[in-house]
Amino acid sequence: MSEGSASPITSAATEAGLERPPGGSGPTLRSRAFGLEVEADFPISGLPPARGPLNGSPTTVELVSTATLERAWRAAKPTRLEDTRDADGHLVLGIDRDDRLGYRLSAPNWGEYLSSADGRHLRCAPPQLESWRRARFLTGRALPLAATLHGLEVFHASAVSLGDAAIAIVGPRHIGKTSIAVNLVLRGASFLTDDLLALERAQDHILAHPGAAVMGVREAEYRLIEPEQRRRLGRFVQRLDKYFAEVAREERPLRLGIMYFLERRRGTRELAIDEMLEPDPRLLLASSFFNRIVGSPERLRAQLDLCAQLSHTTVLCRASVPPSVGASALAEALAGDAAARLGTRPGP
Repeated sequence: MSEGSASPITSAATEAGLERPPGGSGPTLRSRAFGLEVEADFPISGLPPARGPLNGSPTTVELVSTATLERAWRAAKPTRLEDTRDADGHLVLGIDRDDRLGYRLSAPNWGEYLSSADGRHLRCAPPQLESWRRARFLTGRALPLAATLHGLEVFHASAVSLGDAAIAIVGPRHIGKTSIAVNLVLRGASFLTDDLLALERAQDHILAHPGAAVMGVREAEYRLIEPEQRRRLGRFVQRLDKYFAEVAREERPLRLGIMYFLERRRGTRELAIDEMLEPDPRLLLASSFFNRIVGSPERLRAQLDLCAQLSHTTVLCRASVPPSVGASALAEALAGDAAARLGTRPGP
């Protein structure tokens, strides 16, 4: 490279409106999320600096130009794994896999991303986006995929901590996982992750890892949070159809103590929380993310092993919730139930 010429990374940083630090050598960010030790050459909103030595699953995140990513993908023989389109047929998200090069995520509103097959290297080519939008796709898709490729299991779940145990709230989209987590934090719990939870087998328990330090609350639920409570959580800013805030996050991976599976039932009048003594493994597998994307026999074996350990080391509960019970009342009930099962005090 001739003197004075820009590297592809520097060019991409300029295109994306980023400033690199003086000197430009080494990572600008060292952080932890989804069980990954993240080293990036640009700042990522919602990923606070890591404390202490990095000792987890390493993943480097590099900002490149679209042309650089295209050159890297040129030799690919891809298989299309996901093709999500809007009502007009326009691509929303495409995911392709090449056995040698890895996984390519294409989202016209968010950019192009290329993950190595082992999840250790992630190259990002976003369009000119505000930092929160670039970070939202990274923490909502690309990094969770890298965690899955590292061998962790990512669940559709929000999570908080009570004492030294993690409490997970599992359920389909729009059921209110984040709103319940918000209300649990307001009652004294510590925030762990919003919407996606990375789990890892340990010797005699399941570890729950912190995600991004960001909460996204839908407008209807945001209006129900008192202004003083919002200030306690963080500074909320409206983004598209949600209000987002960077919040204080539990930094440690924690033993998973309880997993609540939420069900909204129209015919139910009373809230019921029941422990599942013989959990259906299909319920656990269906709650896992990227099942259609990473479907190797090795991953299936790992999923089954994790589900078996979950059923032996974690309290699994089904919460049947009538439509009349809102997020605040449900959070209060879950906080009391969790405190009783874990032997801890509920928050204020």
